[in-house]
Amino acid sequence: MPTTFPRTLAALRGCRRALLRRSRAHEAPPRPTREEQLEALLEVLDDAVAAQPLADQVVAACGAYGPVPGSLAQDGGWQLITFNHLAFRLGELSLDGELAQVRERASRLLAYDLWMIHESLRLAFASQRDNERVEAARLRVNGLGAPADALRRLRDDVRHQGGSATLARSPERQESRAADPE
Repeated sequence: MPTTFPRTLAALRGCRRALLRRSRAHEAPPRPTREEQLEALLEVLDDAVAAQPLADQVVAACGAYGPVPGSLAQDGGWQLITFNHLAFRLGELSLDGELAQVRERASRLLAYDLWMIHESLRLAFASQRDNERVEAARLRVNGLGAPADALRRLRDDVRHQGGSATLARSPERQESRAADPE
């Protein structure tokens, strides 16, 4: 018994050294700079604002008079996927200070867009469309409304906060801005 204890102790020390070496090799990457954080946030906000017109059309079409085309369900499904991806990308951003607060605000606005698309599709394709209350609620749906404008304003505020220096570093972003007159 006395001979196995030192061997076991030596083996444990060897494992400890290996684990320490491995943990040093996998250190967390450095936090992004404020400019990198701002650029990443602006990229997600730009994509969200670019996705809004089609989402607004889907929501408005769900509230239109008359029969609702079946293709609207597919378009709405794609918009739900798009906004889910945007919300995920936004949540994955590593942001500090006031940019984290901006992310929270943008996250709430994206959640509203998701909810509005989902509910308008639910009303448009409800199994009880002959119910007067369901039909009246569906006909009141006419688009994303003021929260969509708030997301656009938030994106513009972030763009002005970053200044032109952040955008000047990324030529492909400038090309995409030239194509998008918004």
